[in-house]
Amino acid sequence: MGGSTALELGDFLSDDLNEAPEAWLRIQRITTEGLDNALEKNLKIRAKQFFNNLQTAPILNLLAHQFLLFDSFEPKPGVSDAEDLKNYAKQHVRPARSTSASNSMPFSTFNVEEFANFLPEVDLHIQNITNGYARLDKSEILRLQLLHFQKFLDKAVRLGVPRIFVIHGVGEGKLRDAIADRLRQHPDVAKFKNEYHAKYGYGATEVIFGG
Repeated sequence: MGGSTALELGDFLSDDLNEAPEAWLRIQRITTEGLDNALEKNLKIRAKQFFNNLQTAPILNLLAHQFLLFDSFEPKPGVSDAEDLKNYAKQHVRPARSTSASNSMPFSTFNVEEFANFLPEVDLHIQNITNGYARLDKSEILRLQLLHFQKFLDKAVRLGVPRIFVIHGVGEGKLRDAIADRLRQHPDVAKFKNEYHAKYGYGATEVIFGG
């Protein structure tokens, strides 16, 4: 019976795509008969190829840049199982570039457990945010609601979720409008809408990400 697993292997700087980075991988399956033959792959990543490989990833069920590393577990001719990793590194790995003056942001793999446990909706009614709301005036309530919303939005973007629902209620519409203003300026928001929803009525805004 086949199984599926998602593992975080590491990260690299998006600016490194300009240098055509290479990644060397070596894996061995653990079977009932012991360790399988080692499989090795030297993956050369080119910027155009990287951005063209955006597909829905299995297990994670979200858009990701994908590369097929092994199409079978049979070792390829000419691959040496005895090659030492340290010797390979000395021969193939380029010196790390200094990033002290770089403006590039780290590109990290997804935190699978955090993504799976993320609830894609946030209720901004003040009684759900703080217990001391009775002593607050309207401007302070709005400030706390927007702060709570911003933290939720930042987390959703970091995890790479495809969409969220922001529950703001109907009321006078000040919170809804303030949220809309922020969403219009956000580079990762593809679109958002405040339409009637079977669960939320008109009291929530649906946000769809996509850059």
